[in-house]
Amino acid sequence: MGGWEGGICMPGIFRWPGLLLAGRVIGEPTSLMDVFPTVVQLVGGEVPQDRRNNAELHFVMPVFQPEGAGACYGRKVCLCFGEKVVHHDPPLLFDLSRDPSETHILTPASEPVFYQVMERVQQAVREHQRTLSPVPLQLDRLGNIWRPWLQPCCGPFPLC
Repeated sequence: MGGWEGGICMPGIFRWPGLLLAGRVIGEPTSLMDVFPTVVQLVGGEVPQDRRNNAELHFVMPVFQPEGAGACYGRKVCLCFGEKVVHHDPPLLFDLSRDPSETHILTPASEPVFYQVMERVQQAVREHQRTLSPVPLQLDRLGNIWRPWLQPCCGPFPLC
């Protein structure tokens, strides 16, 4: 499911002796991808409250198979280069608070602040790109193959 919200929502197990109670079940959604608020809280800071955290953008996404699917069925991986990806300009914009399955792309007709959001996104992208240095391509065919030795193992090898 790549970066789609529906593909990254899954149960998590946390252990933090002395801080988290054993056996406690929390039904609230969490994210292991966005660790910024946690790190800020751990160091005693405050997360800025002047930002919306319920939008997720897609600039590039795999060409899903079959057409219309939300994943690459029939393949072991979604390829992330060349003709196997679609570039979105403007990026696809979703409101996760109203549409956690990311099924309704926001447009100027459906989102009153669409152009302001896109301008802010473009500004952030330009600022970020100024900090980047070129690196070798990492998501080509060889960089995107399954490597069993990098997979987590829950039993004695090779019975993972």
